[in-house]
Amino acid sequence: INASFSGTLGADGSFAASASGTLKTTWGDGKTSSYGFTGRVSGKVNGRSGSGSWSGGNTWGSSKGTWQASK
Repeated sequence: INASFSGTLGADGSFAASASGTLKTTWGDGKTSSYGFTGRVSGKVNGRSGSGSWSGGNTWGSSKGTWQASK
């Protein structure tokens, strides 16, 4: 999965932004397919960690979840 988003951080480190990307998969027969998707990413970050939620989808389905990162 390759996705990107951009936006501004609030004074408290919170953000919400639209996202877009591509899901690339290799099937059992060795053929590859790519599927574009759009969605949203939001959360709160500071100098050492962050967490939040994401959602996205396309014509074939959608999903959502949470994310976290630390330094």
